[in-house]
Amino acid sequence: MIVWNIENRFMAHKADADKIRKERKLPPSELNKITINNRDELAEFLDGMLQYAKPDRPIPKEAEKVKEYVPDLEEAPDWIPDFIKEDWKNRQRK
Repeated sequence: MIVWNIENRFMAHKADADKIRKERKLPPSELNKITINNRDELAEFLDGMLQYAKPDRPIPKEAEKVKEYVPDLEEAPDWIPDFIKEDWKNRQRK
């Protein structure tokens, strides 16, 4: 799987990421290609992202106490990818 990153955004298509890069007047070197070959790499990538979560939005203590934590979608930070938010919605319906 390949995703493209430009600043705080992730895109499935290079053209979309490049369009945002140009709108923000950033050099081509700011466009990052991220290749994930398997579930282990995906887990490692997501763990790395969580380590750099915004300090004003730390992982809630409740997350450590329950087996599965589904946060309030109204308070989900904008840097959380849409596919994760959609998964949270599906889990809340159960």
